[in-house]
Amino acid sequence: MSHDPDPVSPANPAAEHYAYRVRRTPAELTLIWRGGEGDGPDEFAVDGSGRLLTFRETAAARKYCERAGLALAHEDESEDTAALDLDPAAEWAAHGGPVAEGLLLDAWNLFTDLAQALPDGPPLPPRDPVQDSAYEKFFGLAALDPDGGDGAWDQRETESVREVLNAGLRLWETALADAVIQ
Repeated sequence: MSHDPDPVSPANPAAEHYAYRVRRTPAELTLIWRGGEGDGPDEFAVDGSGRLLTFRETAAARKYCERAGLALAHEDESEDTAALDLDPAAEWAAHGGPVAEGLLLDAWNLFTDLAQALPDGPPLPPRDPVQDSAYEKFFGLAALDPDGGDGAWDQRETESVREVLNAGLRLWETALADAVIQ
């Protein structure tokens, strides 16, 4: 789209926002993300119509934030921070195989934040004790290790993670279909 979207009006525009790059073949896009304050949810920027704001380049996100009066943190001067690549997470969710646990955790967190920003999108599965257990095991660094003992995911936890990731990927695709891309 070539027109400027309605500006976002977050609860605290002075809070630091971050350029969050996401890759999913065939595109790599930048989103604007802000961590929640206190117990508040993390947020991705949406326009006045509730559509996800996405940018082809980080520089475009920075310009948008300047115009909208949002404080965008400078990660580094090159703005060449790594993007979260959703392709390996999608491959693992569909077929299993080797993947970095950290990438799956980052994808899970992205989808949770995206669901907060887009409440009318396809929902993530409701939280339950199996999901909670699987999520906690990310931090033991043995969730995918067949020799990880109690720290490894069992069959139910593995399926629960796959459900979250597959639902999150559907939400991502739906969000992009209606997104404001600059």
